[in-house]
Amino acid sequence: MKFLEKKQFFILVNIIGLIGISISYYFGLSEMPNGIHDLWGNTPISIRPIYYITTSLAFIGIVLSFIFVVFKTDLFNYYPISRSIIVIMVASMLWLPYTADMIQEPTSFTWIKIRIALLLVGLGSWFFFRRMWLMGNKEHKNWKKTAVIGSGLFFFHTMVMDALIWPYFFR
Repeated sequence: MKFLEKKQFFILVNIIGLIGISISYYFGLSEMPNGIHDLWGNTPISIRPIYYITTSLAFIGIVLSFIFVVFKTDLFNYYPISRSIIVIMVASMLWLPYTADMIQEPTSFTWIKIRIALLLVGLGSWFFFRRMWLMGNKEHKNWKKTAVIGSGLFFFHTMVMDALIWPYFFR
């Protein structure tokens, strides 16, 4: 199982995960009568710009963290950081199809599945942020700071905005 510890495994996890998320979003959105607009639920229009900002910062942050891990580190074992990404990716693949189901036929069970998926993304993001924080890298200090800030922004968006605030307003 030495392959699980390699950088190539981390890259493969990210590629497969992004493909999976893209497919799940495509099919999930195609089942919503009003497309992406249905995802807002009852979220007030006044706070939607905050989502645009935090989503953009989270995306930039996770990309910069990925660049740091792939190009600026030489870890002995990439598996712990890959596990965090696997949790994030798998849960991310589930939440939008669950949300499409909730829009079409709301049930308490579907709502629980959505909440669990979003909390798992936030939890995976916390572990990813923690790994960035604890990672030693004296050679690329600025890149490490960037990765820590980026993963922190990603954690904030996934845990606070997605897992806590969005469900409050959606339903």
